[in-house]
Amino acid sequence: MLAHLNLVGDGDELAAVASVEREFGVRIDTTDAAAWATVGNVFAALLRSIPEYDARQPSTWRRFCRALAEESEDEPGQIAESTRLLMP
Repeated sequence: MLAHLNLVGDGDELAAVASVEREFGVRIDTTDAAAWATVGNVFAALLRSIPEYDARQPSTWRRFCRALAEESEDEPGQIAESTRLLMP
């Protein structure tokens, strides 16, 4: 699994979140985005933004990882909830 996404914090993390929003057709509440350190933090925010039925679907995680990978160019299957958003 990846230790971190291939994002450097120059706005590419915002583009990655925008990609997730497009994939799911929602706006993610970014009020606490400054505290997001891992992919799991963003996923939790997504789950709060989509209907409960969709949140429970096994495909939701895969779709989320594919959307993130559009910007990070990482392998979606290598992304874990513990993967850090930004490169050190």
